[in-house]
Amino acid sequence: MNWFVNQDPGPLSEALYVHNIYVYDGNTLDMNLLNIYYDGLLVVEGTGQIINGVPQYIPEPAMISLLVLGWFALIRRRCNT
Repeated sequence: MNWFVNQDPGPLSEALYVHNIYVYDGNTLDMNLLNIYYDGLLVVEGTGQIINGVPQYIPEPAMISLLVLGWFALIRRRCNT
């Protein structure tokens, strides 16, 4: 992250995209109303905490495709029995 504003002035806030989020015991992640998106792990250990926002999980496209294909295979199998 940096301290520079990377967008035009307006009501929209900036976003941070990461793979994993680790908040170790005794630490605090202050999101300061920043949008944080992750596609891996969210680990909050012990007394660690996240304040002023909630990180949003975004599944990888391959995972979504796999779930859709599995759902279609299940429906097809049930229709054939």
